[in-house]
Order: sequence, then structure tokens, then C-alpha cells
Amino acid sequence: MKSIDPTPDELRNLLQRVARRDAAAFESIVKRYNGRLTRYASFKLNDPHEINDVINDTLLAVWDNPTAYQSQSGFFTYLISIMNRKVVDKYRQKGRQIETWVDESGEWMDDTPSGDAETGHGDPAFWLHQSQAIQRFADCKDKLSLEQQAVLFWLFEMEATETEAAAHCQCPVGTVKSRYAAARNAIKRCLMGWHRQTTSHG
Repeated sequence: MKSIDPTPDELRNLLQRVARRDAAAFESIVKRYNGRLTRYASFKLNDPHEINDVINDTLLAVWDNPTAYQSQSGFFTYLISIMNRKVVDKYRQKGRQIETWVDESGEWMDDTPSGDAETGHGDPAFWLHQSQAIQRFADCKDKLSLEQQAVLFWLFEMEATETEAAAHCQCPVGTVKSRYAAARNAIKRCLMGWHRQTTSHG
């Protein structure tokens, strides 16, 4: 996966041109990021119309206020932060639960010890295949930091290598590894906490 991100100078120039209402510069940004935004929106939502809405709203936020980006993080990470707010807004408007992609292979739990060998109830991977647990997984993932969510998106949804994810997230490979490990452990703790709470009331 070859990075198509503009250099910091190129991005600064594009955003300055967008601030002057240069439609060609905005179109350049759209072409560079639309595909990845679509993949990320699909990572968060299921409805094609909602996906299209949040993509458009995210890009329009750049058009409306191109100087808001202050380069503390990568530009795509910045776009994700905008999109996450748009997703939350849509969730509130619809008043429904957001279902998210679940890794069917159980890779998230690859080093979690199983409990009851017969039922698998001690293993969070079992609960991922239950309807309530799917929503709980989404809730746990949404509690991760934006940086951790971005790493998960690139490694799993986009199937990027750690090196490619590091380039997109604009951080060292070691940071990608540590963010992934922290995210996986946080999801495990969250799911196990929910499992204990569920079984204690069962």
C-alpha cells in the first residue's frame, strides 16, 4: 500500500488554497482521502446513505474551516476525529445502536486463556459471536483513543503493514506496536468486565 499523503508543505499549500476557496485544491484533498474515509466510515456504520453523509460532512468541515488543522497529528487522523463526531451525531439523531466490524478469526483474543473448555464462556471470543457482545465490542472499541482506533483501522481494515500504518499515522513503528498492544488489552479488559457483570446477574 503506497502512501498518497501529501508532504506537510504540500498539505499546507492545499489548505491555504482551500481557505481562498480554490475548488481545485479541495478536489485534490477529496481525491487523496475519499477512499480511506469511505473505508473508515464503513468500519463504523452499515448504512450506505449514512456512510455517504458522514464522508460529505467530514470533507465539508475542511472546506468550511481549512485552517482548523494545526498539524499536531496526521491529517488523516484529524479527518477521523471529525468523522467520529459526525458518527456520534448520527447515532444521537437516529437513536439506534451502531454495529461495527468484528474480526471473525478471533485474532483479538489470540492470547486470552479460555475458561470453561466445554462452553467457552470464559473466553471473550465466544461472546463476540453473540448479538449483545457485538454491540459491546463496538462500545469497547469506541472507548479507545483516536490514535489507537487509527492503528486498528490501518492494520486490520486496510490490511496495512506496521510500517505502512506508521507512515499513515505519522509515528514510529514502535509506537504502532505499543498502541496496538494497548488497544487489544483495553478491549480484552472491557469485554471481560462486561462478561463478569453479565454472568453475575445471570
